[in-house]
Amino acid sequence: MRRVSLKTIQRRIQVLEVQAEKLSRRNKTLGTIANLMKRHGVSVGELRSALTGGGKGGRGGRGGKRGKVPAMYKNTKTGETWSGRGRPARWITAAEKAGHKRTEFLVKKS
Repeated sequence: MRRVSLKTIQRRIQVLEVQAEKLSRRNKTLGTIANLMKRHGVSVGELRSALTGGGKGGRGGRGGKRGKVPAMYKNTKTGETWSGRGRPARWITAAEKAGHKRTEFLVKKS
């Protein structure tokens, strides 16, 4: 076991005390902010939007929410659809695991 000097331990204690004081001040500040938000009826979403400078959606520089798009894939058995955006729908993932190809579910454009 390595021996540590008393001075080393005292330095570590000082560093930890400084960190504890910073955390204490931070918690007090957050409490004050939460109380002000409640008093003035400001929601977390409004605060986030103000901080990111974004309009609707709070997405920052991405231009807000995207519009709806038509379905690109359709499950013929259940009628479920998926636009092709984001994570694949569970039904299409299950069908692919079962050996089907995604192209089998493409919606035919007329």
